[in-house]
Amino acid sequence: GLNHKTAPVEVREKLSICGSDLDSAYQVLMENENLEGVVILATCNRTEIYATTRDVSEGSKALEGFLEKYSGFEHDILQKYLYKPSCYDTIRHLFNVTSGLDFMVLGEAQIISQVKEAYQSAINAGASDGVLNSLFQKAIYVGKKVRTETTIDKHSLSVSSIAVELARQILGELKGRTVMVVGAGEMSELTTRYLMLNGVNSVIVSNRSYEKALRMAEGFNGKAVRFDQMADVLQQVDIVISCTAANHYVIRQDNCRKPLEARNAKEIILIDIAVPRDIEPELQNIPGVFVYDIDDLQNVVET
Repeated sequence: GLNHKTAPVEVREKLSICGSDLDSAYQVLMENENLEGVVILATCNRTEIYATTRDVSEGSKALEGFLEKYSGFEHDILQKYLYKPSCYDTIRHLFNVTSGLDFMVLGEAQIISQVKEAYQSAINAGASDGVLNSLFQKAIYVGKKVRTETTIDKHSLSVSSIAVELARQILGELKGRTVMVVGAGEMSELTTRYLMLNGVNSVIVSNRSYEKALRMAEGFNGKAVRFDQMADVLQQVDIVISCTAANHYVIRQDNCRKPLEARNAKEIILIDIAVPRDIEPELQNIPGVFVYDIDDLQNVVET
């Protein structure tokens, strides 16, 4: 695998395995005679493949070969970013992950549910086996035990809350600010909740499914806009926080450059917490436009 400690977001996004890609990844991996069981754990901070094999050397080659083909990286380049623990080191690593110790945010609150979802997806794909079943069930137990017996998640930090904290540090008080949240999934809802707690009283939600955007906006007394009208709203807002499941940029130069330039250098913050990224980095070359991706949140975390 690789994570935020070993690889920057521009590398991690090339190895983000989600949606329909997850099904095809399981199909390819399980066709390999050197792999007996597989679980893929992919989050904004990491992509990891846990596998059982009777020949560690051949099994490792199978996983690396798959990652090279999936990402398009050459072998020598990908090796710079990968970690390859085996056996007991893998067990300890997964326990650290579920306990919230191996994250940008210490005690990350969402990882238990993410590991459960990854494990369930492997079961649904018929990819997990008895060894991996035992490993993941125990890892989930350990993660819950750590949270019960320690105060590691006392402050309940998350990527969403830190994105809002970054906006607060840059703009000062958020009261009276207008924010557009792009995406209507769980991460976007959490982000909107933190925004409201920090004084934001005007929230605009845009999502590819307008119905989902409408439901989410209604829950926060906000306003929904259709995805193809998102660029028009950029002249009205102070902050954009984007987290969609798209595998390409949704806020790009070809659809958003003109409305951003029309702000005449009035400051706007674009915070991208999606992996793969939602916001084209070159937009930060426009006067008054500040683009931050998930790796930029690290300074806020350390504070």
